[in-house]
Amino acid sequence: MKRFICAVTALLVAGAVTSFAREGNSLGDVYGQTSPKAISLRVGYGVSVSWQQYLAEDRVMTVDLDIPGFVGIGVSASHDWINPFNTEVPWVSPEGEWNWYLGAGIGGGVDLRKPATGYLGLLGRLGVEYEFDFPMTLGLEYRPNFGAQFCSTEAQGGGRINTCAFYAKGLFANAFAICLRYRF
Repeated sequence: MKRFICAVTALLVAGAVTSFAREGNSLGDVYGQTSPKAISLRVGYGVSVSWQQYLAEDRVMTVDLDIPGFVGIGVSASHDWINPFNTEVPWVSPEGEWNWYLGAGIGGGVDLRKPATGYLGLLGRLGVEYEFDFPMTLGLEYRPNFGAQFCSTEAQGGGRINTCAFYAKGLFANAFAICLRYRF
């Protein structure tokens, strides 16, 4: 099980790194090689550090390194659309700009208290953010993880019992967060 979760995590990270490092692709040609980036901190029931790479003016790839519930470690990646459906947040501010975003991706991780416990699933991302007139953004987001939780425990007579269940914590525990982003 550990090997499976490590392999999935390595694939997520490798895919994100290679998509950022590709040169000469159509998105890079269209949006330019100096597309904006952002690093952010998500704080909720746990903490995440995120890297964002803008693929176009209205699309961003986000890779998160998570510490869910302050007891595990996880990684997730999502493709997010800014102001999808060409709708704007109705609030107006002279100093900055309001945005909302919607995305989908994949995430997985392990519980460090129980070495043989992990989760893997699809995730969604929905958020609203305020972009200040300086390169900072403050936002509130909901990022649920729909997937499976895997567990391997010692049996009373010896051996191991492997179980799989719906990862219910992914819908609420580390799903809500306040985000602070620095764009550069």
